[in-house]
Amino acid sequence: MSSKDLATGIKYVNIKLDVIFSILDFYERRGANDQRVMGTLLGTHDAGGVIEVNACFMVPHKETEEEVAVDKLAAHKMFELHKKANSSDTIVGWFATGNAINEHSLLIHEFYTGACVKAPVHVLVETISKINRRIDVKAFHTADSSAIEIFKQGMIQKEKVAPALSDIDLIRNSCETILTRLDQLIVYVEDVLAGKKKGDSHVGRMLTELIMNLPQIKPEQFKETINRDLKDNLMVLYLSKLIENQISIQDKLLTMALNA
Repeated sequence: MSSKDLATGIKYVNIKLDVIFSILDFYERRGANDQRVMGTLLGTHDAGGVIEVNACFMVPHKETEEEVAVDKLAAHKMFELHKKANSSDTIVGWFATGNAINEHSLLIHEFYTGACVKAPVHVLVETISKINRRIDVKAFHTADSSAIEIFKQGMIQKEKVAPALSDIDLIRNSCETILTRLDQLIVYVEDVLAGKKKGDSHVGRMLTELIMNLPQIKPEQFKETINRDLKDNLMVLYLSKLIENQISIQDKLLTMALNA
C-alpha cells in the first residue's frame, strides 16, 4: 500500500500490509475507554525518495478532550527491542486510528519530529469508513508544524484547500495554543492541590521532566531573544512583499513595452 507524499523530496510512502493488519489488531485490543490507538512506525528511507514502513508497535497513551500524554519511556524501550532484531530499521513516523487531525495530533507529531532522523510520516487508519464501508489509509509527510496545520484545515474544509501560514501567523497561533494549555495546566494543578481532583503520578512525572528540561534563562534574555526572532521574521516578510511588488511592476512595464 502506498501514498503520494505532500512534502518535497519524498515521492511515496510504501506501507506493508502486515503493518495495517497490526494497527487493526491494536485497535481491536484497545482498552474499553480508549477511542483510538497510536504508535510508532518503523522502516527505512531510500535515496529515491521512498519511505518503506516495515513494522510498527503501539505506544500507550492517555487522551482526553483537554490533554494527551504519551508514554515516551515505553516507546523508547519498544524501539530498542525492535532494533536488536532489525538493525536497519529506524523510526520513520507514527500512526493513529480514525480520520481526524487535531491539536493532540500536533503535540504527538512534535514528539516524533524529535525522535525521527528525518521528518516523520503520519499515517491515519480509518478502521471502517462510513462512506464506502472499507478501510481507508492516509499518509502525511511534513517537516514542520505549519504544514500539519494546513493538513488539519484541509480535512475540515469542504474544498480541501487551505492557505499556507506565514511565520508570523504560525508564531501567533503557537503562542495562543501555549497560553491555552498553560491555563488548563494551572487549573489542573490547583484542583489537585485543593483535593478537588485525584492526582495522576504519570502526569506528575511528565510535569517534572518538563520543568527540568526548561532552559535556565533570565526573563529579560528570553524576551530579548523572542523580540529579535520576531524582528527577523518581520524583515523577511517585508522583503518578500517588496520583491513581489517589484516583480509585479516589471511585468506591467514589460506588457506596456510589448503593446507599444
